[in-house]
Amino acid sequence: MVKMKAQLTFTCNISVSSLFSFSMHFPPLLDGIQFERNSLLHEGRRTGQDFFMQKVYRFSTEFEACSGQPRKVMQRNEGINSAWSGPGPGMIKLNIDGAVFLENDAIGVGAILRDQHGSPLLCFSENVAGRVDPTFAELLAVNRTLTCIEERGYHDFILELDSSNIVQALGSDDWLDSRMGHFVSDTKAIMARLGVIKCQHVCRSGNEVAHTLARMAKFRHGSSIWVAFCPMEIVPLVRKDISFLCNVSDS
Repeated sequence: MVKMKAQLTFTCNISVSSLFSFSMHFPPLLDGIQFERNSLLHEGRRTGQDFFMQKVYRFSTEFEACSGQPRKVMQRNEGINSAWSGPGPGMIKLNIDGAVFLENDAIGVGAILRDQHGSPLLCFSENVAGRVDPTFAELLAVNRTLTCIEERGYHDFILELDSSNIVQALGSDDWLDSRMGHFVSDTKAIMARLGVIKCQHVCRSGNEVAHTLARMAKFRHGSSIWVAFCPMEIVPLVRKDISFLCNVSDS
């Protein structure tokens, strides 16, 4: 273990204190390393320490680059539809949103999985330590939520986001060489395992429940999960979406 730590410091040229700060402020990157390690082991392949040392170095370099960049204004296409729509008979839909809390150096993750009638199957809210730009926060929110969904056995659903940038990134290979490339690749792999039917864009007003859950994370520690019900803060929003669905079906 001592030898591995020494090799890590030598290979990555990162001090112990800076590595500790990195692991504390951006644990999802380390989660990515753990995920790839498990994937390799489950597939029966083996790899040496050099592979992981290079991975840590690449992740830390990308993190330092993105954390030092000015905040970007995300492109949000408000589109035509202004309300959440049901996924269709016998189907389920997952809405996800991310939020950036600059004053807390944290990221908020919010998501809700609903059936065709708008009834919540699962709600998810998480506070993740880290300082990234809004686009990266949206991608991180998708990655963290899909990991949670996978652990609970859900699959074959529609994925809906209000970030056209991330919808585009997850639907093409154009972003694989970007600073977020490893996260895009990892997220697409999870989507494939879960059998995501499609990933589509929705306007902000059609993603209001997920957005509120992401904002709620500012006042929470770690993650919160509600199964088959939702927190009181979003009950009015869920009821509004259900009411809209009923009005559409009656018209």
